Amino acid sequence: MSYFWFALSYVGFGLEAALVFVLFRRGRREFPLFLSYICARLAASVVICSYFLVAPNHSNRMYAVVYWLLDLGLHGLVISLLAILIRFAQGKTSSRFMIAGTVTMAAVLIAALVLPYDPRFGYWMTGAVRNLSFCEEMLNFILWMLLLRHSVAPRVLWVSAGLGIQVTGEVVGHSLRLLSSRAALWAPDVLINVCEIMALAIWLYGSYDRADDRLLSRAIPAGGLLKLSVE
Repeated sequence: MSYFWFALSYVGFGLEAALVFVLFRRGRREFPLFLSYICARLAASVVICSYFLVAPNHSNRMYAVVYWLLDLGLHGLVISLLAILIRFAQGKTSSRFMIAGTVTMAAVLIAALVLPYDPRFGYWMTGAVRNLSFCEEMLNFILWMLLLRHSVAPRVLWVSAGLGIQVTGEVVGHSLRLLSSRAALWAPDVLINVCEIMALAIWLYGSYDRADDRLLSRAIPAGGLLKLSVE
């Protein structure tokens, strides 16, 4: 079963590379942070693959540290991406509301990392990442509520839809990992990989949607950092 998991990982690696190529050609102006996130994912995949090739007799502890640190960094980018999308989908909001929202989100994220603490590093990080994914799920739900109230470019909805599928798979997968025996850990790992591949496929499809270009150029003004000026 590990071979199947590695096969899914390589499929994801190929989709990430294809998405970086397409976004660089057609989306680097409108989606700079999203492009940065996909580039970071591709770089993380290269690091993990290189780690296996260079150090086949690697230490499980060292691999866990590298893997979870990279994963936490990617979750930070996802949260930043969702926060920026929500900010601009809201339009004009009071500074007091923005400060309150920022403080609340920071408190929730700290709690998500601290509350599942366990002396076993892998269990702690699995619980923490599960909680972060759940926070991302809630942020994505808020984003969808805002986007459906306005007329926006479909490509923006593709980004949100892919993020929703990805973080849902992570919440369910990591929850199952905490409940599964060592012999059954392959099942949640495969679930997480399949959801990530589905998200990448959705983003790739949305990036190739040429009919969306005219709407996107009107929805996001030139030079903006994901400025979703909805119509």
